[in-house]
Amino acid sequence: MAMPRFPGIDLRSLCYSRAAMLSEQVSFSQLRKWAADRHTLELSLAAGELPRVQALQMRGDTTDAVRIRGSLAFRNAAQGRPELAGKLETQLQLQCQRCLQPVAVPVAVRFRLLCLEYENELEELTVAEQRFDSLVAGTSGCDLRAVVEDEILASLPLAPKHVDRRECAVSAAVTAAEPEKTRPFAGLADMLATSGSSGNTRD
Repeated sequence: MAMPRFPGIDLRSLCYSRAAMLSEQVSFSQLRKWAADRHTLELSLAAGELPRVQALQMRGDTTDAVRIRGSLAFRNAAQGRPELAGKLETQLQLQCQRCLQPVAVPVAVRFRLLCLEYENELEELTVAEQRFDSLVAGTSGCDLRAVVEDEILASLPLAPKHVDRRECAVSAAVTAAEPEKTRPFAGLADMLATSGSSGNTRD
């Protein structure tokens, strides 16, 4: 039976997307097929689907509220190897390392990965290919969800802080408690001048 055609819907891409999202491991042969078809996988993941990312969140209600959106585009590189170009965007609520309160950290990730079947292929890469990080599928395949999570984690600041100190609880408290600055030697020059004038006065 022929598969019915639906205007505006690429059933093949739909099948690919569903398989990629539900499968924990994607084989190298599947990566190579996607690259040959120039397939692009559109992403919309809840932060709760990425355990290591969710563990960094300050608010407990962000499991479904915070979403990671982007795309994974599969293409053939110059040497014929599959290549993955990814774009990811989100905003996470991390812990400010100054005041320990939530701070909104925008995330915008762009990355390119060269897909390899086996690790020993790393030694065969050309100089041009070595400019990119590699994704080794191996015999068990690769987990695209883990790739997305790794790239987000790698982009995060080591010590997130409020950019605007006025929004930081510690900075605001320090500013409010800071005493008025005194200048103990502010009048010293005038005192010396007065003293010098008095010493030079003759009867």
